[in-house]
Amino acid sequence: MKKQYKKTAMLFMLIVGLMGNVLAVDAEENLESAEVEVIKITPDELTEGGEDSKSVDIRQEYNIGQGLNIDVMAIAEGSNTDANSAKIIQVNSVVNDVIAESGQQRWYAFAANAGKLTLNLNFTQSANVDYDIYLYKYNDESGNIELVDGAETTNYIEHFACMVDEGIYFVFVNGYSGYDAANPYTLGVVLSTYYDQQEPDDRIQNAYNFSGVDFSLSGTIDNQFDVDFQKYTLDFSGSIYVSLTNNGSRKNIYAVDVLNANGVKLLQLNQNTNYLLEAPQGTYYFRVYCSTFGGDYNSTYTLKCNARKKADRVEVTHAGDAPWPIEDYVDGPYWRVYGDSNVKGFAYDENGYLLPDADVEIKITVALNNQTISAYGKTDSQGFFDIKLNIGNGVGRHSTAVQGISRHYYDIVPVEFASNGAKIGSNVQYFYHFAYQIGPYSAE
Repeated sequence: MKKQYKKTAMLFMLIVGLMGNVLAVDAEENLESAEVEVIKITPDELTEGGEDSKSVDIRQEYNIGQGLNIDVMAIAEGSNTDANSAKIIQVNSVVNDVIAESGQQRWYAFAANAGKLTLNLNFTQSANVDYDIYLYKYNDESGNIELVDGAETTNYIEHFACMVDEGIYFVFVNGYSGYDAANPYTLGVVLSTYYDQQEPDDRIQNAYNFSGVDFSLSGTIDNQFDVDFQKYTLDFSGSIYVSLTNNGSRKNIYAVDVLNANGVKLLQLNQNTNYLLEAPQGTYYFRVYCSTFGGDYNSTYTLKCNARKKADRVEVTHAGDAPWPIEDYVDGPYWRVYGDSNVKGFAYDENGYLLPDADVEIKITVALNNQTISAYGKTDSQGFFDIKLNIGNGVGRHSTAVQGISRHYYDIVPVEFASNGAKIGSNVQYFYHFAYQIGPYSAE
C-alpha cells in the first residue's frame, strides 16, 4: 500500500542538506566453440517449485566485495528509525547496518542524478529473519516522500532496479520479522550510467519477454549487483540451442542460469559455449549475470536462443553441383557433392505435413579416416532447409571415364539424417563425394 510521510522540521532540514549536495555522481569507468554440449531438461524439473517456493525471485548469490568499485560505509549506531532521522549516504556505496529488534526500521537518504538505480539488500539467511526494502522519492511540491518501488519476498536477498529522475530519494529497510543484531546487513545503492534498453529487468516479474522461437539479444551487466532476466515460452517439446557470448571483455566473466516458470534454477551455462537443451514445452527464464565482475561497465554480452522441432523424415530435393543425381558413376544414381556443397530439401512431421522450425542434421562418413562429419540446419516457415557442408575433398577410391576423355575420381559415402539427436528417415542413403579429375573437361 502506498505510504506518504508528512514533512516535519527535521525532515525539512534533511532535504535542505541533501539539496546542497552536488548532484555530480562519478561516472562508472568507462567465440563461440563449434562443439555443442547437450543437456536434457525433464518435465518434472519444469514443474519443480510453485507458489510456496522461496526461489521465485532473484536468487542470485551476490558476493559483496567482488569487483567492488564503490565505497563501503559502516553506519554509526544511531536512531535512523524513521524518515526524519534518515542517515545521509552516497550513491555508489554499500552500507553496513543492523536491525536491533523485531519490527525496527532503518532509513537512508541520498541525492541522485537520472539513470538506472539498483538496490540490493543482503542479510542473514535464516527462516526467522525477514527484511524488506523500499525506495521513496521526495516530492518538493507536496513535501511528501512517495513510494517508487520495493521488494518484500521471503528471500535473504532483496533486490530491484528502477529508472529514476534526478532528485532526492529515501531507502527504507523494514525488519518485517525477526532480527539479527550480531550480523549486519549490507545495503548496496548503485546508480548506473551505462545500461541496455531492456532495463529495468532485474527481477523475474520484470523479465524481457520474447515471442517466437528464436532471439538474439545484446545487453550489459552495468554493476556488480546487476542481473538481466529474459522470459522465453517454448510452444513445443524440442531442442533449444543456447549460447552466451562475451563480446570482448577481458575483465567480466558472464554466465546465464536457466530457470523454470516458478523461478527454480535448472542449470547454469557458461560464456562462449554452445549448448543444446532438450526441453519440454513450457515457460523458461534466462538470468544473465557476471560470475566474475571486473568493473567493465559498458561491455556487452549476446544471448542467442534457437528452438527446433523434431522432424520425422526429410526429402532431399537437391545436393551438390548437378541439377539431378549423377547416373554415369558407379552404383548410381546419387547426388554428387563437393567439400562445400549445399544440401536442400524438406522436413515432415509424423503425419506427413511440412514442418517449420525443424532441426535437421546431416551426418556424412567420409572415406578419409572413416570420419563422420555433421552439418546442421533448420527449416524455414515452409519446412524447407538449405544446409552447407564442410567435408573437404574426397579420397578418390572410385573413378569413371567421362565423355571418353577425362576421368573423375570420387568416393561413395553413406549419409544419415537426424533431428533433435534422433535418426530419421530420408530418401537419400549415399552421396558421391568428389575428389579430383584427370583430363581437360570440368567435373560437370
